[in-house]
Amino acid sequence: MQILADEFEAEGFAIRPDRLDISLGFDGAVIGVSPDSEIPNSSDRMELLTGLTVQFYGHWNTETDPNDIVDPTTIESYAWRFRQAIANYQQTGTSEVWWFQLDEIQYGDDPAGNCTRFIASVTARGANPAF
Repeated sequence: MQILADEFEAEGFAIRPDRLDISLGFDGAVIGVSPDSEIPNSSDRMELLTGLTVQFYGHWNTETDPNDIVDPTTIESYAWRFRQAIANYQQTGTSEVWWFQLDEIQYGDDPAGNCTRFIASVTARGANPAF
């Protein structure tokens, strides 16, 4: 979560250690991070692979107008910044996460039907604390 805080600090986006409800974002952008799975690497079991979901729900307008145009390049630029922040993270020699692997980014519609959000699947790779 610190990566997200560092990257989006200037915007002041709320970051939550939780899965987000689809209604969120009406009062400002919010980012949620939640775990999906933990699997030891099958080759030597010394590495732990932790699957995470990162939800970035951008601000959306509750007053819908079918003629409103919401440019999807805004959410694409946030996704690009997230992708760069993940790619630049690397930590070695600790039991913490060594690096992150971005597996997928999907763009989704907000409750008003506009593309203002993305959901990323990420794998955190680090030492298996069971060893």
